[in-house]
Amino acid sequence: MANYTSGLGYLRNELPVRVTFESDWQHAKKLLTDLAIELTEEVVAEASGPNAERDRRLLIHYPTLTPVVYTSVEDAGVLFTIRYLCRPRQRRGSAEALWERILEAFAGSPSIEFAYPTQRLLVDRSE
Repeated sequence: MANYTSGLGYLRNELPVRVTFESDWQHAKKLLTDLAIELTEEVVAEASGPNAERDRRLLIHYPTLTPVVYTSVEDAGVLFTIRYLCRPRQRRGSAEALWERILEAFAGSPSIEFAYPTQRLLVDRSE
C-alpha cells in the first residue's frame, strides 16, 4: 500500500476512455481535454503556487501540470487516456466527476460512441 499524502499534496490519476473507430475521434479528444482542464483548473493553480518550490527540492519535475489526453489504438477502438492532477483523497471523486461530465458530453455528441470489447461470429451456412 502506498501513502500518497506524505511529501506531495497531489498525484497524477489516469482515466481510460474508449470510442469506436467510426466516432469523430478528434472531436472526442477535444471534449475530453476541455473537460479535464475545466475540472482540474483549481488544483493546477494550487499546485503551481507556493508548493512548487518544495516540489523542486524533492526533485519532482512535471513538464506541465495541466491535463494531457493520450491517444492510442486498440482492437476495440480508439483509446484515450486522460492524465490529470488531483488531490490524493479526492482521486475517486475527481474520476467520478470527470466521468459524469464525459457521459453528458458524449450523450450530446451523436458523432461519438463508446467502444467496448466485442466478438463477432460469422457462420457460413454453405459449409
